[in-house]
Amino acid sequence: MRPTVAEKKPGWAAISRQVAKNVVNGAQTATQMMDLLGMKVSGDIAKTITQLTSPPLKPATIRNRLRKRANQHTVGSLDKPLVDSGIMLGTLSHDVEDI
Repeated sequence: MRPTVAEKKPGWAAISRQVAKNVVNGAQTATQMMDLLGMKVSGDIAKTITQLTSPPLKPATIRNRLRKRANQHTVGSLDKPLVDSGIMLGTLSHDVEDI
């Protein structure tokens, strides 16, 4: 997450400023603004995860991933950091709550 925040923070701030103007003008609600920003941030984080190739996984981690596959075969890469079952990417989201 940190690399994504460091890279994308200026863009997220620009989006926030633009959408905040819409809130002030009554074109959008604050909840809509935060939902839009949440979708952008979670999408950017997911994209970073899919592009990540380092640090390389240890051979033991790759063996464990292969061992978990019932037929000992897999489609795709066994050595992709942060992506094993796809659950993390599939559930990455955001939530806007009123306080």
